[in-house]
Amino acid sequence: MSEAKSFLNTNPVRNAISNPVRDKSLNGANGAKRVRGFTLIEIIVIILVLSVAAVLTVPSWKSFSDNVNLENTRQMIEAKIKLAKNYSLGALNDSNYGIHFDVLNNRFVLFSGGAFVDGAPTNQIFNPPPNVEIYNVALSGGGIDMIFGRLTGGTSNSGTVGIRIKTDNSKIRQIVINSEAQAGSGSFQASSAPPLVDGRHIHFSLPWSIQNSSTLRLEFTAAGGTVTNDIDTALYFNGDKTSFSWQGTTTVDSVGQEIRVHTIALDSVTTLLCIMRDRTKNTKSATVSFIDGGVVKKIATYTENADGTVTMTPDSFYGGVTQIQ
Repeated sequence: MSEAKSFLNTNPVRNAISNPVRDKSLNGANGAKRVRGFTLIEIIVIILVLSVAAVLTVPSWKSFSDNVNLENTRQMIEAKIKLAKNYSLGALNDSNYGIHFDVLNNRFVLFSGGAFVDGAPTNQIFNPPPNVEIYNVALSGGGIDMIFGRLTGGTSNSGTVGIRIKTDNSKIRQIVINSEAQAGSGSFQASSAPPLVDGRHIHFSLPWSIQNSSTLRLEFTAAGGTVTNDIDTALYFNGDKTSFSWQGTTTVDSVGQEIRVHTIALDSVTTLLCIMRDRTKNTKSATVSFIDGGVVKKIATYTENADGTVTMTPDSFYGGVTQIQ
């Protein structure tokens, strides 16, 4: 029996199982498990690494943000110049438009009319981002207003507008605007055809009155012949027939043609008539007439030319004296 106990006590396998060797690097003096943490030096090193990374990253991010804001401002100014030009081309609200560059207040304003009026209710005000400023406006004539021609869209105030980052004057953009109101950062190719001035908004001083006319007739050239739209004038006179106003759309070859015909002045002897035919809303040649006592009194013919221009021809007898507005 004693020999058996002696064998058990000296058996290396049994002793390894019943008395495992404890790793003093992982356990305390009493055998409890110990979790190893960060030393103060390690924490300081980590903080230093993060600080250096932040110092290197922040300037790069700021430079990227500045460039984005500068480019967005350039695009916004060019877009508003184009919008003001298009408003003027279409004679929106019978007006022309312009852009006012306010360096003092760091803003630019889209306005209507031939001159900028601060505080006008129709003004559209645009402000660059806080870190971008308009710093240089050099326009023909020496002013800070760029005004676009009604129906032509051109401008006599061509020149340049500069924008830059307030805290880094090396970051700039220069916007160039030519006489055709093309805006960008480089040179431009001139339009192949001059701006349309002969068909959008025309006054006809007629030596006769339309008060007795029964029908306004519109005739359009179509693929299969002529499309005619006869409008009952009685529905569009006022009570004493001192005013006439009609506006509508006629479908020709599946495309709408929009024309407005109205009077500026009307009495029993004469008529000051206005015909508005915007090329952006018309693609077909057309003739405008009034029928008075069974007589077709043609006012004008609008001819769409192959080169994209429009020729307006007033009738030599009934068309009176014309004036492009």
